[in-house]
Amino acid sequence: MYSRNKWREEIPCEATAVWVCSNEECTCWMRNNFSFESIPTCWKCQSPMTSGTRQLPPIHNNNPEMKGR
Repeated sequence: MYSRNKWREEIPCEATAVWVCSNEECTCWMRNNFSFESIPTCWKCQSPMTSGTRQLPPIHNNNPEMKGR
């Protein structure tokens, strides 16, 4: 039987440091290594963000202006 679905390689995930909005009604988050500030504020609701982790595919940021590690 023919299937149109292409076989997709599974992308490995790793524990990644992220910033999560502290406002419970807001769902915004960002990777730590893509933030410009050492402690960012949410771009959507202007609430402070807290650090956390998520299982995400690895993305390496080579921009020296980014503050996160």
